[in-house]
Amino acid sequence: MGDLANVADRHFVGREAELEALTARLADARAGRGGFVLLVGEAGIGKTRTAEELIAREVASGHRVLWGRCAEQEGAPAYWPWVQVLRTWAEHVDDATLRADLGPGAADLSRLLPSLRERVTGLATSEVLEPAQARFRVLDAVGSWLHRIAEHAPVVLILDDLHWADEDSLVLLRFVAVEMRTAPVLVIGTCREEAMRRDGPLRDTAPIGDRIPLRGLDRSAVEAFVRGMMPGAPSPAVVDHLLRTTEGNPFFLDELLRVLRDEGALERADLGAGLEIPDQVRDAVRRHLRPLSAEDRQLLGIAAVLGREFDFTSWQRICDLPPERLLDRLGVATQAGIVTDAPDTLGRFRFRHALIRETIYADLGPAERTLLHRRVALALEGQHAAAPHPPYGELAHHFFQAAPLGEGAKAVEYALKAGERAAVLAASTEAVQHYERALAALSFISPDGVLEEQVLLALGDAQWGAGDFGGARRTFDRAARAARARGDG
Repeated sequence: MGDLANVADRHFVGREAELEALTARLADARAGRGGFVLLVGEAGIGKTRTAEELIAREVASGHRVLWGRCAEQEGAPAYWPWVQVLRTWAEHVDDATLRADLGPGAADLSRLLPSLRERVTGLATSEVLEPAQARFRVLDAVGSWLHRIAEHAPVVLILDDLHWADEDSLVLLRFVAVEMRTAPVLVIGTCREEAMRRDGPLRDTAPIGDRIPLRGLDRSAVEAFVRGMMPGAPSPAVVDHLLRTTEGNPFFLDELLRVLRDEGALERADLGAGLEIPDQVRDAVRRHLRPLSAEDRQLLGIAAVLGREFDFTSWQRICDLPPERLLDRLGVATQAGIVTDAPDTLGRFRFRHALIRETIYADLGPAERTLLHRRVALALEGQHAAAPHPPYGELAHHFFQAAPLGEGAKAVEYALKAGERAAVLAASTEAVQHYERALAALSFISPDGVLEEQVLLALGDAQWGAGDFGGARRTFDRAARAARARGDG
């Protein structure tokens, strides 16, 4: 039967119609008619796996493939998937190519990736611009850079998990999707279906590209999937029951097959009639976690608080275990198919699927979650005390979650710093979110009228930069009333 932990790496069924549509769009891009395609479906339906299969089948040598993954955890920097794309490209070109392809927008691109300044000397210091002008400069620099690198070879750009993207990243995506219509560049995005039903920037982005919906696997695909996990052909009752229970969701199907394998039930002809199978994916995840020791579940709970992806060094500091001991426990989680290496990043790991992390995090009690956020916040603060660019967004998020435990002052401090950094990047929407968090965190500390006015003024500026003029006026009015109440003219 083989090990189900790596089933996604070797077992792919169905999706022929979707792959045919993607192949046609790829052919258009090769001919200079690029654009944007969005793979949409529920969690676990195989959006990322389908994009990977396209690359494996269709993209021959000479094509440049760049991935950017949106961060599930709050606190990630603005434009994060684009930062990953830019960093991956920079790591694989020499200095001469880098300078040539960055072109006149190098200084603006260094806003996204400051390490570019270490390889491109003589870059001018970024000008002080109005937020809207600074944002356009970044958009134009990214678009021009993509045009230049596509002159060497057609580009396939994959932006994964757009349902977690910040608004500034989506603004950039809309710009790029239009600009690449006359370039050999195909942008493929993946996002959850429920996110498309909500009003917001992602829903505004979708009409720019072609949408390819992914539904559950049909009966023949489910049968092929199960056949790959069994020594013989599955009975019709087994296939029918699994199809009915999973509705063809590959992740859910994979999880159930793990459970059935461990219970020795895969070969039972009466599976559909007798075996009790969970009807929610989280039940399957919980059953899959059950063989782990209490210590392993506790360690994974800490990792879940860190986010879908987590850094081993940070995790080790919080767990307070010797590295070799933690690596041993990590091996258990990896062997069980719960955790895997993060792509292209040494020392980082990720939960094999977002639903695994979400289930573990949801199962933590409110008090335990708050305590763990405090441990994470303090550990990250110590780890990055001397860093030139601390992860202010992550620190702000974790300290805010820990504010009821006396961390309100730090929640305000780091939210302000994160907002200031976002403003420098011309990511006004993200800046608004950080300043709103700072305002909320003020309720956990002693009244400070001066600090409140500082937060309100920063929030109003960010709202204005984001185009929320009504909100900005209301915020400025609130700051003025607070100042008058304090007798501050």
